[in-house]
Amino acid sequence: MNFEEFFNQATGFEPFPYQLKLAKMEKIPNLIDIPTGAGKTAAIVLGWLYRAFFHPDSKIKESSPLRLIYCLPMRVLVEQCYNQIERWLSNIKDIVGDIGLIKLMGGEIDNDWDIYPERRTIIVGTQDMLISRALNRGYAMSRYRWPVQFALINNDVFWVMDEVQLMGAGVKATTQLQGFREYFKTFGPSLSTWMSATLNPQDINSFDFNIAGSPFALSDDDLSNPTLNKRWKAKKEISYSGIKLEKKYGRELTEMVVKMHEKGTLTLVILNNVKRAQEFYLRLKKEKFKEATPEILLIHSRFRYPDREELVKKIVEPLDKDGAGRILISTQVVEAGVDISAKTLFTEVAPWSSLVQRFGRCNRYGEYEKGTILLLDLNIEKRSAPYDKGDLKKAKEILTELKDVSLQELSSISLKTLNSKEIPKGIYSIPRKKDIVELFDTTPDLSGNDIDISLFIRIIDQPDISVFYREWGKDEEPPATMPAPHPKELLHIPIGEFRDFVKKRNINLWVWDYLDKRGGRWQRVGTNDLYPGRTVMISSNDGGYNSKLGFWPDEKEKVEPLIIEKGILNDSNDLDRYSISKKFVLLKDHLLNVVKEVGLLKYKLSDRLGRFFPWDKVEIAARWHDVGKAHPAFQNGIKGEDKNDSNIYA
Repeated sequence: MNFEEFFNQATGFEPFPYQLKLAKMEKIPNLIDIPTGAGKTAAIVLGWLYRAFFHPDSKIKESSPLRLIYCLPMRVLVEQCYNQIERWLSNIKDIVGDIGLIKLMGGEIDNDWDIYPERRTIIVGTQDMLISRALNRGYAMSRYRWPVQFALINNDVFWVMDEVQLMGAGVKATTQLQGFREYFKTFGPSLSTWMSATLNPQDINSFDFNIAGSPFALSDDDLSNPTLNKRWKAKKEISYSGIKLEKKYGRELTEMVVKMHEKGTLTLVILNNVKRAQEFYLRLKKEKFKEATPEILLIHSRFRYPDREELVKKIVEPLDKDGAGRILISTQVVEAGVDISAKTLFTEVAPWSSLVQRFGRCNRYGEYEKGTILLLDLNIEKRSAPYDKGDLKKAKEILTELKDVSLQELSSISLKTLNSKEIPKGIYSIPRKKDIVELFDTTPDLSGNDIDISLFIRIIDQPDISVFYREWGKDEEPPATMPAPHPKELLHIPIGEFRDFVKKRNINLWVWDYLDKRGGRWQRVGTNDLYPGRTVMISSNDGGYNSKLGFWPDEKEKVEPLIIEKGILNDSNDLDRYSISKKFVLLKDHLLNVVKEVGLLKYKLSDRLGRFFPWDKVEIAARWHDVGKAHPAFQNGIKGEDKNDSNIYA
């Protein structure tokens, strides 16, 4: 089967020339510079599958990594990417078989994929979930499985970093990790590719790894393709709106949005600050429209998973051309990957790389004769947050020369002239070889804390913590039987804002103490005990959340808890929830089962691991790994008072 046939069966479309070239070339490039809306995800995912199953060169086929790690900066991008890949795999299942597809992000995590190390698998996740696992400190998973996923996510893998301009500190972490894989060596191939239209190779290069070769970009053949050419030349007129971020900002912006919105179309308003977006949403909801009122939606990063999932479904729903249309108010979360196309776009000034992504949400497919982009100015010296002042000033310099921001016009702007920092202001660290060696040890320190890897993954300017709601008796301590939170329950809030909320309402905070000798308990903590990535429980009666606004400190109504899955066990220092069985298993049966699993792995992986792999030693380890459980102390402990049972259990 050739790539054209394979691609068509998966997507229903013919591949663009660059997609065909990428699938057939000898080595996948480190840096791919393809504009938004041109099918990068399909090029990478289907290209990887084609190379593994159908490439005519047997060497390329055999060297195709077993796992594809698709790393994205935001949850909303993961959802959309996962759904696309799921459709493609369904369409080609008859020719490639059962390919594993795993989603790893805050709110939805499949932690059982590591049970099948022999399976060809695509793992789509946020940089937090993926990089933390690559550093042997996997977020939102049992600490007892850290080393397993650490091994699988660093060996026989093809890492793809998409929308790199939004990854912040994660960019350098991924380049360092690729350097470490090459330095320390891995089983099977280990490749990495970074995709962005707004970064130079030097922005990605790090201490232990440098990009090889020039970026892979569109060719003249691509630009002569009718579909791509239409997107390439799609007109997007740009000008300043005359509105500045001052006292009358909300009223003036409301009036202009109402005036400019056209029925049957999408109007997109992107603001740099969550609170500003929330306040504008409330103001616009009160506004009276001359004709039918359009659907008005708000999306940002501070929603619980079910509410955010519902919002994402709504914003990508096709519009009725004869209807009132839709107005979407958003923050940076809509910058990349979200498949929407606005007729009218309002955006506050942002760093150039962010603006390019925002422009990509306007007249995305060239479906309108022209799109309209209106810039909202701001006082850079006073209102630059969350961005660097220098980046905003440079962006404004470029904007003064532009009247159209079609992909064709933007291609003439040299990235080398920007001198942008690209990674925004804040605190971050770059992992070095010494850090990786230390992270091999997964034991906590004497205070029960683990090595903090958050500085390697995200810029710590306003770090987040995770919050969930529960109900229990007033003036009582939460019972130890209270289930652990499911990732879908978690609400991610900047620490500073959450501290202010807690102090203002005098709220009690609770965390799970897994070191407690009684098997763990809920412990009350103060605001000084909060640190990035910590998970905190508060009472449903404390308020602070609204399904339409997200985290909203002024909300006093009771928040309904989301107990997604009842009975999830909390970790304790001597508990491995994945080793718990509901019935006794004989030790000899358990050991034979493990030996049998080794045999299956050998059958599946012998070709990949080579004929010199020590399978005999692995089998010996399987036969003897749990023999210590035959000791009377262990047997008496699990049998309790039943002294007549002579069986030896695992």
